[in-house]
Amino acid sequence: MSSRQTGRLGLERHRMLVGREEERRLLEEALAGGEPPFAVLYVFGIGGCGKTALLREFAYLCEEAGTRALYLDAHRLTEPPLPLLLERARPGRRVILLDGCERLPPLQEWVDEDLLLGLQEGLLLVLSGRSPPPAEWLADPGWRSLVRLLPLGNLGEQESRELLARRGLHPRQQRGVLGFARGHPLALSLAADAALRNPLGRFGPEEEIEVVGTLAGHLVGELPGPEHREALEVCALSRHTTESLLARAVPGAEPGELFGWLRGLSFVRPGPLGLVPHPTAREVLAADLRWRDPDRHARLLRRVRRYHVARLGESRGAERQRALLDYLFLHREDPEVRPLLGRGEADGASAGPPRPGDSARLEKAVERHEGPASGRLARRLLSRGSLEVAIYRDPAGRPAGFAASLRLRRAGGEERDPAALAALRHLEGRGPLRTGEEAALLRFWMARSSYQSGPALRGILLDAVLRHVLDAPPPACTLLVVADPPRSGRALDRLGFPRLPGEGFAVGGRRYALYGHDWRTVPPGDWLDLLAERGPAGEALAGPAGERPAVLEREEFASAVREALKNHARPGALASSPLLRSRLVARRTGGGSGERERVAALRALLEEAAETLRQHPRDARLYRALHHTYFRPAPTQEQAARLLGLPFSTYRRHLRAGIENVTDLLWRQETHPPAKPDRK
Repeated sequence: MSSRQTGRLGLERHRMLVGREEERRLLEEALAGGEPPFAVLYVFGIGGCGKTALLREFAYLCEEAGTRALYLDAHRLTEPPLPLLLERARPGRRVILLDGCERLPPLQEWVDEDLLLGLQEGLLLVLSGRSPPPAEWLADPGWRSLVRLLPLGNLGEQESRELLARRGLHPRQQRGVLGFARGHPLALSLAADAALRNPLGRFGPEEEIEVVGTLAGHLVGELPGPEHREALEVCALSRHTTESLLARAVPGAEPGELFGWLRGLSFVRPGPLGLVPHPTAREVLAADLRWRDPDRHARLLRRVRRYHVARLGESRGAERQRALLDYLFLHREDPEVRPLLGRGEADGASAGPPRPGDSARLEKAVERHEGPASGRLARRLLSRGSLEVAIYRDPAGRPAGFAASLRLRRAGGEERDPAALAALRHLEGRGPLRTGEEAALLRFWMARSSYQSGPALRGILLDAVLRHVLDAPPPACTLLVVADPPRSGRALDRLGFPRLPGEGFAVGGRRYALYGHDWRTVPPGDWLDLLAERGPAGEALAGPAGERPAVLEREEFASAVREALKNHARPGALASSPLLRSRLVARRTGGGSGERERVAALRALLEEAAETLRQHPRDARLYRALHHTYFRPAPTQEQAARLLGLPFSTYRRHLRAGIENVTDLLWRQETHPPAKPDRK
């Protein structure tokens, strides 16, 4: 190429470059004086962020300033970099630019003291690569004085618009491209070209698929093996990636090796809670997986979901909040989930208890949206301490909405509150609370301006419901008071909270309906899975009725245990047991298990409950009666009594006591699942 053509090429590249003002100013200042204030300038960032464009701009600026410079592309080098640089560092040359160092041996192996000693005084070495700087450069005070680090990120929105305009894209065509590329220079350029090729000048799904494939190949390149691809895809789907997550999501692989490999990728950074990919890399890899292999995308999502659901059940406090955010992050495309993800753990907009003055604001908000009678009712419930209140604040700290709940029990309730009375009437008729159980009634919930509608309100509602779900143990049911006619009825159906039968109730002449979810029929873990499988555009949540856990009273439960013990040796007869749809069997088998798995789980639970009697000398005789009657049964009960050397009446007394003990233990597991300690 002639020098004239080279000059035209550099001028055109200079004209098309957008932003990077601070980076250009840094080079100009370094060249303005005599000796540069640093010997090595290292530019680094993920693939496609504009490193090559910046180094070519540096070469152009050197030429414009009359500074002798040499630009080298590492992709074209055929010899080791160290002797080449020493040979090219000729007298009079002030700048050497070496682009693409990720293709060369690690920097610390050749950018060393020997290289700097071999370079002439005053020469500036500009390097670019995808990897972060070597740890030696950061730890050694001498190297820190010689090397200037220049991380390169995405463009801002205004810079992105300017780049698209220079590529020929009209402002009306830019919205889809901007939302897709998120400031990533290569993504912006590829998407702009794809939109210009579209006959209507639009950037639609077909154009996005084309660009995603190109970007994914540019970012990732060749992978060591299939398990590394899965690990990378798990990293793209997850808010944070840890070794324990990889162990569950990539079974059969070595999680420590995969974690170390991920950590070494140029577009993955260590964060306080695990590894985090660059936002552009995350979105590109996730979109490429959804298009290229939707079955694996669904499979990996399911594995990661189950991991976080397990964490939700095992953890408490801040760790459980992190587990919830990690779970919700998997569904960040859902418009009803997205508002919750805008609030991090330390964000001032997260929910919290009322502050001084909030109760009065809450009462006024209820009165404004629901009338004076409801305002007086809210004041009375607040003054009695009956309401559990969560306040949701905007970034300025002002209340943006609230959720106030009542706890209802079979033996009592807020008898003067029409909503509580209506809720208890519904529960008595449709799903009575069992001894020790309680229901949560979301009595007042609203956004400051939009009342019971709008995206912000759906975020408040979902957050409030999840707070109930994460209680230990969770309530038997969660019921919602909704103004009738409802503004968010379809959204509530989609969240698995259908309208409950009945006429509802009135306060001050205004009508209200009840919506609700019974956690005894669809437990929290199954509900979260259904919510996830539904997807952003899904229909109302509803699992097959025959597969929902049964809600049994204590007497019904005891009768079912007695029948299950009698049929323990005949698995086929257990197929009709209502205990197969109990919560304790559902917890043992997980969602979606078949009849054979549930029967096996029920048999194991019966044996384990009886085994606890064996551990206590006083109760061992009860265990023996159960063992020879149900688990290794004698032909008749009379023979079982003779085998045990007991009078028949004594044997029957031991058997009854053993059945009662097993029933009590299983009932406690059914109604009060054991709380697990915090994860450390």
